[in-house]
Amino acid sequence: MRPYGSLPRAACSSVTRRDALILATAVIVLGAMHLMLRLTAFGRRLRATASDEEAASLAGVDPWRTRIAAAAIAGALIGIAGCALGMQASFTPYSGPPQLIAAFETVVIGGTGSLWGTLIGGMILGVAQALGAAVNPHFSQIAGHCVFLAVLVLRLRDADGPIARLRAALRSPGRPA
Repeated sequence: MRPYGSLPRAACSSVTRRDALILATAVIVLGAMHLMLRLTAFGRRLRATASDEEAASLAGVDPWRTRIAAAAIAGALIGIAGCALGMQASFTPYSGPPQLIAAFETVVIGGTGSLWGTLIGGMILGVAQALGAAVNPHFSQIAGHCVFLAVLVLRLRDADGPIARLRAALRSPGRPA
């Protein structure tokens, strides 16, 4: 029997309408951000300022106004995220650090600089935490941290990563790395 107001079960879990609303809101907000960053003049100015403030200034972009507008957008996004968190769970003034760690892990898992990757990273982290909680409620956070560490190890093993450079240096000791 599924909880009142939930969607059909999927793999021993249920998704409530509230969860679906939060996901739909996240997709809509990310889509709007993506379109704004890619298709508008303000998006070009924002990306230029973030990439190289001095070069953007030489091209006629006012970095101060761009940073103010970016802070306003960030504040609006924080408000939306706070509403979603308030609908999903209770929080106190001291519940920030765990949320910050989860946000950091989400961005790293999804790939820095990728809006859609952040959404996918958050979903991966959430599924890992749900599976960890299914094993034991105390494993919820640990499972998320394990996925984060696994992604870090896989990224370090990348062809251009520091571990690959160290291996190359160890294989040919006569050459500088």
